[in-house]
Amino acid sequence: MACASKVQSAQSKHGHRCCGAVEHHDMHAAKSSTTSLSKSSAVASCSDVELGLPNSQHVTLQLGGLDCSACEIKLRKVLAQIAGVSNVQISLGLATVEYDWHGECPGMVATRIEDLGYSCERVYSKKHVLNLKTDLRPNAIGGITIDGINIRQTSKKNNVSVEYNPEVFGARDALSKLGTSFTLDPSTTTSELERSSRELRNDATLAAIALLLTIPVLILEWAPLRVPKTHSEAASLVFATGSQLLIGGPFYSRALKSLLYAGMIGVDMLVVLSTTAAFCLSVVSFAFRAGKAPFPIGSFFVASSLLLTLLMIGRLVSTLARVNALKSLRSKSNQPQFAILTDEGGFSHANIDVRLLQAGDIFKVLPDSNIVTDGIVLSGTSDIDESVISGEHLPVYKSPNSKVYAGSRNISGSLVVRLTNLPEENTLSGIARMLEESKMAKSKIQDIADRVTGTFVPVILLLTLVVFLTWIVIGIKSQMKTAGQAVIQATLYGITLLVISCPCAIGLAVPMVVVITGGLAAKHGIIFKTTESMLKARKVTHVVFDKTGTVTESELTVSHEHFEKKSRDHFMPLIFSMCVNNHHPISKSLATHIRHLEMPLAQVEDLKVIPGKGVVCRYLGSDYRLGSPEWLGLQSHLTIRCLAAQNSSICCLANDTGELLALFGLSSQIRKSAYEVVSALQRCGVQVSLVSGDNAPAVFAVAEQLKIPPSHVRACYTPRQKRDYVRTLRAHQNEIIAFIGDGTNDALAITESDVGIHIQPDEEPSISELPQLAADVVMLRKDLYGVLKMGVLSRHAFWRIVLNFVWAFCYNLIAFLVASGSLGWRGVQIPPQYAPLGEAVSVLPVILIAVAMRWTKL
Repeated sequence: MACASKVQSAQSKHGHRCCGAVEHHDMHAAKSSTTSLSKSSAVASCSDVELGLPNSQHVTLQLGGLDCSACEIKLRKVLAQIAGVSNVQISLGLATVEYDWHGECPGMVATRIEDLGYSCERVYSKKHVLNLKTDLRPNAIGGITIDGINIRQTSKKNNVSVEYNPEVFGARDALSKLGTSFTLDPSTTTSELERSSRELRNDATLAAIALLLTIPVLILEWAPLRVPKTHSEAASLVFATGSQLLIGGPFYSRALKSLLYAGMIGVDMLVVLSTTAAFCLSVVSFAFRAGKAPFPIGSFFVASSLLLTLLMIGRLVSTLARVNALKSLRSKSNQPQFAILTDEGGFSHANIDVRLLQAGDIFKVLPDSNIVTDGIVLSGTSDIDESVISGEHLPVYKSPNSKVYAGSRNISGSLVVRLTNLPEENTLSGIARMLEESKMAKSKIQDIADRVTGTFVPVILLLTLVVFLTWIVIGIKSQMKTAGQAVIQATLYGITLLVISCPCAIGLAVPMVVVITGGLAAKHGIIFKTTESMLKARKVTHVVFDKTGTVTESELTVSHEHFEKKSRDHFMPLIFSMCVNNHHPISKSLATHIRHLEMPLAQVEDLKVIPGKGVVCRYLGSDYRLGSPEWLGLQSHLTIRCLAAQNSSICCLANDTGELLALFGLSSQIRKSAYEVVSALQRCGVQVSLVSGDNAPAVFAVAEQLKIPPSHVRACYTPRQKRDYVRTLRAHQNEIIAFIGDGTNDALAITESDVGIHIQPDEEPSISELPQLAADVVMLRKDLYGVLKMGVLSRHAFWRIVLNFVWAFCYNLIAFLVASGSLGWRGVQIPPQYAPLGEAVSVLPVILIAVAMRWTKL
């Protein structure tokens, strides 16, 4: 990294590890490579050059207000015009920009985006940022000058963004230099869900207003009312004017900004031209009628009002689909919001916000809590659940000089840890940045759609101009009309064509199917994160399953129990008492097993957990130990050796003399759904593979039971090797690969696959944030039947979208021929006041086709 923190830990050598352990060197390398792309600031002042940062910088922004691919095209074009800006990549809701310090001030990036009517918020930057609250006036804030610190006022009242270089000083030092007038803002970065929810509320409000203003116009225009025509038209003028100003106003603003800043004529401009022309011609007609002067046509205020209402309803449906998907994917962060700051002895304590951690800090990790960031253990011992990184659920014993990683869960003892990576630079943050950037790559289908969207409006406007001029010539030359009459007739044809060409039916063709399919999928515990993943799932030819937690249960179950001398009823209460409050996975599994047997608790004394080994206690005057055979020195016992050969996890009970009293064999059971799902996929001609970080005998034993050929089985695979395996499969021509996993160690493979599927893990959902970020599809239920249901939903959704587009194409072709007057010689013509009804007619079949998804059998 160009601006790597001084607190980077020394790289230690790691040998090859089975059991799914992450190659931590690879993680750090991935973090370095990805943060170099995304970590910089778009809102820093131009004086940052003095800090000695590289000339070429990158920024990742979270964007709000993007409705479609046309918005992306417009933004990309505008940002590319800024001096020094290059390599602009935009995916709906996220953008990466590279800029040169010798060009314009980087703040221009945010300013230009906001000028176009979109919101933006910097997500990642090379320098670190604190969001602070202050009561100082803006002019006072502008007068503050501190070397190495840049202050920028944000859109929030009394809020500033403070950028500092962690190589120079830490977060607490920066806050101290600013003085008591600044305090840490308790709120964090606005989430995509919050932004989308605000957009949903805004769109719902506008749609409701549009309906309230349009319904009276419909009644006044089409209902058989016994009122003078001029009175009804006057009332329609009032409502239509309100609709044009309140609902059409934002379209005017966006159309003009698009034209001025990007030089583009977009869909907004098409809406503006059609509604404005229809409204103005209706006003002229009403003025003539009110003045009792002859005019060839009557007013048709309903055209502009109804068109705007249909557009707002379509936008509301699209936003609703996005919000529903985001709500289904909400999860808590693995990284705690607060840290316990301490000294090397672990005696003094102070709770601080994790954003204020800095180089050299020492923090304490309590039992049953998550580790705030990467570090090295100074004192204490404990068992750590690193499944968030490795995917394997058996804990790892940690002692002084051991490395611990952000998001891992401390199970038993307390630890004192020295920070090695700040929260913005730790293992989880690095993976998250890498996954975000991988999502920036656009598909070929999206590129084609962007090009079509960019040419749609100009083509329609060109056709409208051709129709307008053609009818002027026909009116004067063939129909012997005056020039004024020919122009009015040509204008009517042009307005009708513009109104019908507004892409309401095309715009709803995909969102309606997506909303219905997404709702149906959610009822079955399946979340499609993108429309592309919903449609691509039907084409999968090869499914790669992770083993642990995916085809097997995450929790261990007791598969064998053996008692020496005395009966199980004598030892079970003792074992129950030793396990019931222990968070070790084996202890939890034993406690669950004994609880189902309805055994009572024994009255034990001096119960103590020994991290990495087991539990000791005193019962009826004797000492007992429960733990691993290696700790108890019982690994040579015949029964234990047999269980070890079966790849079982073993737990033994021994007395104070080391005599074996009881032993348990625990193993992960294959999910019942795995047998049927794998068999069904193979019958459909889909190849199936199994990969795992577990040891080879265990992986091949599971594969044999599922009838997966050995050539498609991979064991002892790290996250990078899983990714490379998927990459190798994808290299085969016409292969569409789906990868299914449940842990963060699967995130790279999920991202690499064509359809990445994350299955909700058995434990708390908070550890699933990163694979959910990487995944295209998220399965909220623990069974694998969702894989088959996903394919069925994908096929039905695809053919309904195809049917919608076929209908929309046929409708628009016929509507164009009729609206342009091409069939006028057959007496077929559409008056402009009825043109919006044609849009309603085109939309109704689209809705019905989509709603039919509700009756799909899964």
